[in-house]
Order: sequence, then structure tokens, then C-alpha cells
Amino acid sequence: MGLCVHIEFPRMTQRSLRRVSQLVHTLHKPSGLRFEAALCLPIRYRGAGCAACADACPAGAMGLAEITLDVSDACTGCGRCVAACPMGALAIDGFSEVGTAQSEHGPQSVECWRVPARDRARGAVAVPCLGGIDAAWLIERHRTPGDGPVLMDRGWCAACPSGGCEQPAAAALAQARDLLETMGVPPSRLPCIRTAALPPAVAPQADAHADSEIRISRRAFFGRLTRGAGEAASSLLPAQAVAIDPRLVRPPRRSRARSRLLAACVELSRARGLPMPYALFRRASAAATCCSRGVCAAVCPTGALFTRAPDETAQERVFSAVDCIACGACVSACPESASQLDECMDEGWRSETVLWRLAVRECEECGAAFTAREEETLCDPCNKSRNLARDMFRQFFPHPQTGEAASDGNHEHVTTQGG
Repeated sequence: MGLCVHIEFPRMTQRSLRRVSQLVHTLHKPSGLRFEAALCLPIRYRGAGCAACADACPAGAMGLAEITLDVSDACTGCGRCVAACPMGALAIDGFSEVGTAQSEHGPQSVECWRVPARDRARGAVAVPCLGGIDAAWLIERHRTPGDGPVLMDRGWCAACPSGGCEQPAAAALAQARDLLETMGVPPSRLPCIRTAALPPAVAPQADAHADSEIRISRRAFFGRLTRGAGEAASSLLPAQAVAIDPRLVRPPRRSRARSRLLAACVELSRARGLPMPYALFRRASAAATCCSRGVCAAVCPTGALFTRAPDETAQERVFSAVDCIACGACVSACPESASQLDECMDEGWRSETVLWRLAVRECEECGAAFTAREEETLCDPCNKSRNLARDMFRQFFPHPQTGEAASDGNHEHVTTQGG
């Protein structure tokens, strides 16, 4: 039985979350697999239902409990969990350090570390596993004019401990190709897989390592990654203007994975004058059954849904398509099933959408400020209290015409007392 690294957060209070958010944990030292708990969806919101990292692991080395992430020594360092994480809570050595320059010999070839240097394509770069590549990685290497990267399939993936399938990068490649084709990149210049089988005997018996692996500190790694994505997208994408409710234990955080993907598309859009792909964005709406309780905004992990007060007399629920990762937390958490997410089919993603705007009034009973629909004059707690008192009175002292009957003697007694 392998040794497990166990990270547990028994009580996510405001104080403990601040402490956790400042930490980046190394889950697997040989591969440099790192984890930032403050970005993890199941830790931020138990109803998220995300197990993308565990589902993607070909070795079954990663497991999720309620607020726990376990990685055993069966981890091969392939990076599949990193590529699958929708928030970018995981990172690993060997991928981000690979440069984006085009090869002087044509399209940039990408090889697995296990392929010996003498057998690699000319000018190829090596990564721990092709399955650890995501769509952002491929688009980042499509910035300069020319063809997209070529992933070399040597026929070893299905039998590899980090494989489990013939082409582990197929999903990321399909997503990147769809986005690039939507932007107007010709099909002949899209990233692709090239099959060039090598005899199994050529594969090394021990784990191979990168020829020129660059290891940097965890703080420097995440700092550089965040700065790079932010700088690339800052002038085109709207700034995040989230009004953080101080009562929330889990304040919103932008997805690092999404920031990378947006930044890659933004740079390509600028460099070649191409449109941004609509498929990256969603449109939110609120049905008439919405009671404006704010549950959707409270569980949104990225701050795509938030509440703001344009002035003292109004309150708005706002949606930012840029920050939405389509996790569905808002839809599943809404008690009235009023929240909806659909595909965005136009340029509407560039601006924030106001889902509803309500007046802020003073409750005539308790004096507290509340958001009012139509002609409401009572806040929700006072309205519920008044309705409860009315229902209890009707239950114990029904009107004679209702036919719902306490005993005649009791009714006569009440009438006499009232008289």
C-alpha cells in the first residue's frame, strides 16, 4: 500500500481560509505536483461535485473526500490532473517552462519525456506526458505566425502507466482545434497528432527526465503564471468588480486555468486580428421565480455572479461571462431553480449583464433596509413572521364562515371575551 499525502481542512472558517489561501502544498515531490487549496472547488463549495482531477488520473493515485485531497506514491507525474482542473488549483513541473517559440524546422513537435533524445523529432520539445497538455498550452504555442504544434504519437501511450488510452491528449487537442477554427485559423494550420511509431524496445525501462528541466520555487511559479495571464488579458477583458460579502467564508477567486486560456486567445486575437471564440463564454439569466436571496452569488467560486449597489436606492445582480467557468454551482444551488446558463452566441460577453435590479427600501416594521419587489413594504423576516402569526391565529381561532372548526364552546367563549 503506497504512502499517501493527506491534506485536511476540518473547519473552513474565515481565519483558516486566509491561512490556507496563502499556502501551496507539494503533493508529490518527485514530480513537483503542487496544490493551492483556496482554488479547489470541492473545498470552496461542497455542492460543486467536482472530481475532475481524480477522474483524469490514469494511475488512480488521486482521491477526493469532502474536504480532502490524497495523492499516493502511484503518481506518475503525467500532469493529467493539472490539465483537467477547471480552477487551475494544481500545477506540475515540466509543462509551463517549455517555451513558445516556433521551431526553425517548421511546426513545433512535442514529444514525451520517455522518448530518447536521439529518436525525437528534429527540434522537438519534451513534456512529462502528452496527456498533461491542455487547450491553453496548445493555443499559447500558436501565437506566432505558422502552423500549430504537432504532438508525436509513438504508439506507447496505451501500455504506459501514464497512458491508459492511445491518445491521452485527444480531448485537449479537440478543444483547442475547435476554438482556433472558430477564430478563423485555417484547418491546415491547426495543432494535430502525428503518428510515427517506435519499437517498444526503444522505450527506457526507468522513468525519463527532461533534458533541460527548469525547477523554480512554488511562489515564483504561481506568481509568474498569474502575472502572465493577467497582463495579457487586462486591456481587452473587463476588470473583475466583485462586491465581496464579508459574511461569506469563501470569497470568490478567478480561475487560473480560465485566465490562461483567455490570455492565450487574447494574444492570438491581437496578433492576427482574429475574433474571440464565443464558445468560451456563457450567458446567464434569472427566471421570474427568482426570490433574490443571493444563494447563486454566494456559491459562485469565481465571482462571475455578484451583487452590487449602484446607489443607495437600488441593488443589482450582475453576471460576468469572462469569469464564468460553467461549473453549474449557481444552477444547482438555487432553491427556486431560477438560475440558468446558456451558450453565448454574440459579443455580449464583453460587458457585464444585469440580471435584475431591485429597489432598496426601509422595512416599515423593523426599519432594516431590504430589496423590494414591486410594492413590498416588509423585509423577508418580518413578512414571514407576520404570515406565521396570521396562520397561527386562523388555526386556533377560525372564522365561523370557514367551517374549519374548533369546538363551538371554544368559539362562544372567545366571542364572549371579545365582547
